[in-house]
Amino acid sequence: MLHEVAAILGRCQETWSRRRAADHRAAGEPGALLAAPGTEPTSLAAALQECGLPADGPYGVITADTGARRVGPAEGALAEAVAHAGAGPSAVGRLPDGTAFAVVHGAVDVSEV
Repeated sequence: MLHEVAAILGRCQETWSRRRAADHRAAGEPGALLAAPGTEPTSLAAALQECGLPADGPYGVITADTGARRVGPAEGALAEAVAHAGAGPSAVGRLPDGTAFAVVHGAVDVSEV
């Protein structure tokens, strides 16, 4: 029975990993738009909706610079902090300079996480 439970948990973890990876890919476009000067608000709004965020704001942007310039730990840590802070819909990705970012619907305080 323990093997069956472990197999089920493994499948759940794979599903969550794929979902997080898809969210990170989707958040790449808003990251590029946030960093670009003169971005049209309608383009940014459309990109945020592609990530599953509601069309109406306000939105908050949180950045986390860990010094690591590769995909992975910074985004994961930021996604966990946003989730544990009780934020609603959010998108997590990386800005062109390598800084991890999260866009959240509404305000969120991650200082206690």
